[in-house]
Amino acid sequence: MRKLILLLYCNAIAFLLLTSCTSVPIRIEEPQQMFTDAVPSNICYLRTVRSVRFLGFRLGFNSTGTLIEGQYLITAAHNLYDSWQTKLVSVQVSCMGSNGNVVTTVVGQSGIEKTRKVSHYNLDFSTDYAFLKLDVPVSVVDSVTFNGSVNISDIPTVEVAGYPGGQLKYGAGKIVQPIPNDSTFYYEIDTIKGMSGGPVWATFQNAEYLVGVHVSEGRARTVNKELINDFESWKASFQ
Repeated sequence: MRKLILLLYCNAIAFLLLTSCTSVPIRIEEPQQMFTDAVPSNICYLRTVRSVRFLGFRLGFNSTGTLIEGQYLITAAHNLYDSWQTKLVSVQVSCMGSNGNVVTTVVGQSGIEKTRKVSHYNLDFSTDYAFLKLDVPVSVVDSVTFNGSVNISDIPTVEVAGYPGGQLKYGAGKIVQPIPNDSTFYYEIDTIKGMSGGPVWATFQNAEYLVGVHVSEGRARTVNKELINDFESWKASFQ
C-alpha cells in the first residue's frame, strides 16, 4: 500500500513538473509580429487554462486554431479534451479582427461544456479534431475557405502556422504522403508544440483552402467530407 501511495505521489509530482514548464503567461506585446499578412487572418492564438484535478490549481497552455464565420473554432481535440489529470476551464481566443486590430474573447467553463465537440479523441490522430463555439462572435475575415472542396492528391505543397510560446511560427513545404484509411497526411515542414490545432492550408485556383488541422510533428488531420459533415451537424445544433 505504501509503495502504491509513493508511486502515485511521484507520478503526480512528475506530472506537475512537466506541465508547469509549459505554462506561459498570456502576453500579446507585439501583435504586429503575431498577426501578419503572411498567414490567414482567421488563424487564432489559443490560450487554454486547465484545472488540475484533486489539487485545485491551474495551468496555462499555448495552442492554435482557425476561426470560421467569426464564431466557430476548429482546432485539435487534444487542445480541448478533459482527462483524469486536468479539466479544461477556459479558452482565450485572439486573432486579427477585420478592422486591423487584435481581438480577444474568452470562452468560460459553461460555454465549453455547452458547445465543445471533441471527436472521440483517444490519442488517435484521425479523430484529433474539435470544435468550439465562441460566446461572443468577433469580426474576422475568413481568408481560408472551409468547404472540403480540395483533394490532397491535387496539391503538391501546403502551408502551416501556429503560436508556440505565444509567438508566430510559419512554414511551407511539400506533402509527403496521405495515410491510407487514416484521414491524416504528412508534410515536410518543421513544427513544434504549441502549433497543434493550427491551420494547414493550400492555395488552389487562386484561393486559400483549409486542407488540414495540425495534430503532430509534420502531420495533419485531413479536412475531408467526414470532418465537414461533422462540423455542419454540430453547427446546426445551435440554430
